[in-house]
Amino acid sequence: MNDILQEDKIMTKIMKKIKNKQGVHSSVIVMVIIAVVIVAGLSVGYGTTLSYAKEPVTLKFWNDKIGWTSVYEELFKDFTEETGIKVEVTGFYDIEGYIATIKTLVGGRDCPDVFTWWSGKTMEGLADTGGLMDVGFAYEANPGVPKSARDVLTYKGGAWAIPFMGVMTWPIVYDKGCFAEIGAEPPKTWDEFLDVCEKLKTAGITPFANGWASWQGFIFPNEIAIRLYPDWYEKLNAGEAKYTDPEMKEVFQIIIDLNKEGYFGDPNYVLTLDSPTEVPTSIRMLARQEAAMLYYGEWITGFLKGEGYEDWGMFMLPNIDPTIEKQSCTLEIGPLLANEGTMHPEEVKTLLVWMLSPEAIDRLCRMQGWVPWNEECSKEYLPLATRELWDDLEAKGYRFLLRYWEAAPIKEFDVRGKFISVAQEILVHPEKLDTLLAEVQEANKSYWEKYGSK
Repeated sequence: MNDILQEDKIMTKIMKKIKNKQGVHSSVIVMVIIAVVIVAGLSVGYGTTLSYAKEPVTLKFWNDKIGWTSVYEELFKDFTEETGIKVEVTGFYDIEGYIATIKTLVGGRDCPDVFTWWSGKTMEGLADTGGLMDVGFAYEANPGVPKSARDVLTYKGGAWAIPFMGVMTWPIVYDKGCFAEIGAEPPKTWDEFLDVCEKLKTAGITPFANGWASWQGFIFPNEIAIRLYPDWYEKLNAGEAKYTDPEMKEVFQIIIDLNKEGYFGDPNYVLTLDSPTEVPTSIRMLARQEAAMLYYGEWITGFLKGEGYEDWGMFMLPNIDPTIEKQSCTLEIGPLLANEGTMHPEEVKTLLVWMLSPEAIDRLCRMQGWVPWNEECSKEYLPLATRELWDDLEAKGYRFLLRYWEAAPIKEFDVRGKFISVAQEILVHPEKLDTLLAEVQEANKSYWEKYGSK
């Protein structure tokens, strides 16, 4: 501060001395003297750096996948090296707590600059708050991203997210050793699938390691419904069908029967991590051949890789109704959203453009073993099982249906949350089926009466 005051005094004296000078010579003198004073200030008062030079910007990145924190940190090292912009990664273990926190902060200065989220109605609810940045610029800079991916993340004319956790299907991952023990191949029909489950149980192997508690309750209702009544499933999520319809009751009757046969193991099992950064215990069950199958999205391959587990394959659960023209398949897009209230909008835009680039997507997908969502990326590095799965998807023209988690209504009526909680209760208390589904339908009815069906 003293240096600045001293500089001001010097400038005042200089200006007084030349105040009465006339003509072009005075202008030249002023310019020369000012230049000399600035140079002197740099060398005497401030060293070689301006006192007002900006500090490197650090963007806050929050995510609900705490087990991948180290992957994100490694990815963002490349970004920081290229741009000088730092990214601080914070992972959350409690998904419901994470959702509630983001909903409270979005649009404000305390909200993270960028954060992972979900597509469908979960994203639309945040977009309606006005707290999200329109990220259409990132797509314009990266034409290799398929229009179909952008369309899923577009709502009311705005693109509110970019794919980040992948554009992924939901296959069954199976242990090849367990299947070899019972002499089974991946089933092609529903009857073959039931036969595999029975042989596994007879051999003392739990067919599925999935739990039903917490967020997992939607998985099997989702998968059974799209393979039995795919058209009805889409109508349900558009407000044109009911949770009390005969179709839903049939879906749950199949699930109840599977559970009675012992194919799900312990329905009270909760997906847990040995520690916040460790591999989920359900994957350890598969790796130890304590269970033969898992039902998750393709993102599970990152955990399989992290466990050093390689004896696995993938297959799609066959349609239950063999008359359905196309094989059904659940689609999940894991998006990244940006806070409209960020204090660093230009840096956020730089990050989002970079993250949709083929170089960044290739780097992330190679670390995780995922299918890249930029068409300019190579797929040669993918695990054989993943390549074979996608070859089959492309050859047969599967019908992709948005995952229930993203497609179901939420907002203040939280239809999705109610359905997930009753799904587990129905499994344990099948006699309550009608009553519990009626409770979900009441919330569903209230949602669509307020917001209208599409």
